[in-house]
Amino acid sequence: MGYTHYWYRPYVIEESEMRAIVEDFSKMVLHLDDLGVHLADGDGEGTPQVDLDVIRFNGPVHCGHPKNSEISIPWPTPVAQGVIDGAGKAAGSWFAGATLDARCCNGDCSYETFNFPRLMDKSYLQTNNKPKKLYFECTKTAYRPYDLAVNVALVIAKHHLGNGIIVKSDGELNHWREGIELCRIYLGYPEHYVFNADGGLIAIAELPANPEALECGENYERCQHGAAKHFPELEGTPSGELWMQIWMGGWKPEDMTPDNAVAFIIHGTRHEKGGGAGDSTFSSWSRWSGKTYRGRPLWIHSLKSDLQNYPVAVKYKSGMKPYPGVTWVFPPTRDNPQETLVSL
Repeated sequence: MGYTHYWYRPYVIEESEMRAIVEDFSKMVLHLDDLGVHLADGDGEGTPQVDLDVIRFNGPVHCGHPKNSEISIPWPTPVAQGVIDGAGKAAGSWFAGATLDARCCNGDCSYETFNFPRLMDKSYLQTNNKPKKLYFECTKTAYRPYDLAVNVALVIAKHHLGNGIIVKSDGELNHWREGIELCRIYLGYPEHYVFNADGGLIAIAELPANPEALECGENYERCQHGAAKHFPELEGTPSGELWMQIWMGGWKPEDMTPDNAVAFIIHGTRHEKGGGAGDSTFSSWSRWSGKTYRGRPLWIHSLKSDLQNYPVAVKYKSGMKPYPGVTWVFPPTRDNPQETLVSL
C-alpha cells in the first residue's frame, strides 16, 4: 500500500535506445538536484547508477531533513506539486496515512528503489494478466522528493520507447506536470503527455485550443477527475466523487467493489460507509478477526453507525462478493438517477 508508479516494458532495450535514455537522464540529474531532488544509489547511499546497464537510484537515507512521524504512508492531495527540501508536514489524512501538498520526507528521503535495467529479469514477465509478453516493474515512492526523478525517468523512457513501454501511476496528470515540463524545458521534448482512459501515459503532439481538453479529452475519454470537476451541480454529492468514466458510462461489474460503494444495507438497515477496511485474516477487526465464511476470508468495513464494523464481502479468487445479508450501494450515474444495489 502506498503511492506507486508502474510500467510494462520489453525484456531487452536496444543499446541505441538505452544510450539515448541514459544520456537524457544524465542531463537531468543536476537540474533535479537544483530543485532539491537529491539522488543516491538503490540503497539510499552514495551516488545513483546511470549507465548502459541500468538506471538505478533512490532518495538519500541520510538526507539531513528533520524527523516527522506524522508523515506515514503518504499520498499526494489532488493539488499537490513541488518539492520541499527541508521540513515537510502533512496536509491532512487518508484512510491509511497522511496526505501531502508537496513532495517531502519524514527524515529519510529513501523509499523503494527505482530500477530500470537494459536487460530485464525474466521472472517479471506478465503471463496471466494484461499486457502479456511485457515485463512488469514498479516503484513505490511515497511521494518523497525523488518521486520527481522517477517521473522524469519514465517520461524520458516513454519519449524514446514510445509504444514499447506502458507507463501508469497512482498519480494524476497534475502530479506529473513538473516532470513532463522539465523534459520539455531542458531536453526539448515536443510532446505533451496525458493519461488515457486506460490510465496509460500517452503523447499528444499538439495542444488543443481548450486546455481542459488536453488533460481530459474532448469527450472526457482521458479524464481522471471526479465528476464534480466538470459538473459543478454534483459538488458535495456521492456522484460528484465518482471518476468521470463511471459517471459518464455507468457502473461496470469490475467497478462494483466495496471500495466504490457509499453505503451498505445490512439485514434491511442502511449504514453509511466509514473510512477503514481490512481482511479478517490479516487485521485486528475485534470480534471478526480471523473469521471466515466457508473457508473464505471476510472483508471487514468500518461503518458510520453503532454497528461500527461488519463483514461486507467474502473474498474469492475471482474477486469479492457481498456477504450474506449485505447489499452494496453505489451512487447514481448520469444515465441512471437511482442508486445501484448489489447483493447475492
